Amino acid sequence: MLRGISRAESLDIILSGSSLKLTEREKNSLTEEKNNIYRDMLSKMSESDIDTETKNMLITLKKKYMLAVASSSKNALYILQKLKIDILFNVIVQGSDINYSKPHPEVFMLASEKMKLKSKECLVVEDSKSGVIAALAGGFDCAGLGDASKLNCTTYPIKNLKNIEAILL
Repeated sequence: MLRGISRAESLDIILSGSSLKLTEREKNSLTEEKNNIYRDMLSKMSESDIDTETKNMLITLKKKYMLAVASSSKNALYILQKLKIDILFNVIVQGSDINYSKPHPEVFMLASEKMKLKSKECLVVEDSKSGVIAALAGGFDCAGLGDASKLNCTTYPIKNLKNIEAILL
């Protein structure tokens, strides 16, 4: 339910079912603390933490297509750098580059704009409901992985990245 949504919006969703009321300052403090814990965990990542099959598929796709990462996370570039796959992407758009997180389509619109492509010339690969909704709202076709593959609105439900080649042919 919180996948693909900003830290602040996630906290608001969590608090919506609670009688606890926090000030903006308290919310900011909690989200900052959460991010610091997360960043500490991320600092221990290395290129051995990416599945070899996934990395090989990205390398294969990069030979034929422009690739972008469009994430609401402000840590997207850092994660890609830790995994040593940032060089596989022509464009990286992350939470610090946008005003609205998913399900707003801004992150995908900005990525396609930076690649100088129209939404209909792109395929979004998404693993969250909010991401699928954002992609479709922006006029993009969407391949849904994991939980997103079970959504009726997903253009192409797929089991793994290997299935993307069949879509693109």
